[in-house]
Amino acid sequence: MGSGEFDAHKYDLEMLVGKSGKEVSLFRVMSVEEYNKLKRHDGKFTPYDFAMDLKWFATSLEHVLQWKDLFKYRESEFRIIEIIVIEEALYFMSYAESLDNIGKAYAADVEMLNMIVRRVKYYE
Repeated sequence: MGSGEFDAHKYDLEMLVGKSGKEVSLFRVMSVEEYNKLKRHDGKFTPYDFAMDLKWFATSLEHVLQWKDLFKYRESEFRIIEIIVIEEALYFMSYAESLDNIGKAYAADVEMLNMIVRRVKYYE
């Protein structure tokens, strides 16, 4: 698996731009503020103070809801997104078999995400 860091895979990632392939979905729970910022920037991730370097994504909606509970989000404090990437992009992302003893997860930094994400779906 990769590091999830753009600089480590920059040239390989450039080959993925515009490449077709099997698409996969990944899910992320986030604060309302992060969610609104993502929407304001047309689905582009932006760094912000106190954020982790890598953004983690669950492989299922069921698991992301478990992370919501782990983070102790109240109903009005969180949103969920789904990102679509081609399967080949997963190779460059960091991977955990059972993140927080919940499930499989992939992570990437903001620069990598902005290169590999094909679409973002917003769950209101």
